[in-house]
Amino acid sequence: MSNKTIKNKQIKKESEEIVDDTDVEETGEDIEETNVVEDNIEKKKKDKIEYECDSIEQANKDLLQTRTEIKNLDKREELIIKALLKIVQKQSKQHKHKHTTGTQKTTGFNKEINVPEKFIAFYNKHEILHDTSFDITKNHKRADITKTIYKYIKLNNLYKKSPKGELLKREIEPDKDLIELLDIKKNEGIGFNNFQKYIARLYGKNIDEPEKITPETDADTEADEESSSSESEEEEDKKKNVKKDVKKDVKKTK
Repeated sequence: MSNKTIKNKQIKKESEEIVDDTDVEETGEDIEETNVVEDNIEKKKKDKIEYECDSIEQANKDLLQTRTEIKNLDKREELIIKALLKIVQKQSKQHKHKHTTGTQKTTGFNKEINVPEKFIAFYNKHEILHDTSFDITKNHKRADITKTIYKYIKLNNLYKKSPKGELLKREIEPDKDLIELLDIKKNEGIGFNNFQKYIARLYGKNIDEPEKITPETDADTEADEESSSSESEEEEDKKKNVKKDVKKDVKKTK
């Protein structure tokens, strides 16, 4: 046998081996693709929602229960959204306060000045305020005076009421002493939106720039958040009662 014949046989054998290896690789890829398809089919079967029932009565009960669950989920979604908004608003106020604190001038709201004589008389008359950390003998910021008056309003529940008898904690119903202290005129309304207007009257002409009273103090913000929190708690109680009623109705139908 010549060398040429032997060489041709070796080339033929190597070619056959290459072909066999290619077939194996393609077969492996086919197996992998088949596994992926089967996995997708199994996943679709799991995700598919099925329902079977032979009784009209049972189907009606299941339908009612499902609707109740959907309503509860909708209510829960609303509560979560409200909670998120409240957190965002609170963080926004804190962020704003953090960046403004330290840059404020020691005038107006932040300047410690003599406590007005009218307020001293008011404070001494109402022992209900004496358990606070407020020291009547020292100079104070307007914010400190505002916080103390807010405390008086809260302790005496001096809020207007809705036609249903619910407290409107953003609107104040002043008593005789508060009217005299803040010089509230007849037919004037007082609330969180205009409270500093009346604090300015308490100080009279001794206040720096009395016309610039529109910005809210920290005390205004805290009191407003507290009133919002109270109203949110009342809403939560109402929603809880509604949920209880729904559960009772569901039990009756079963």
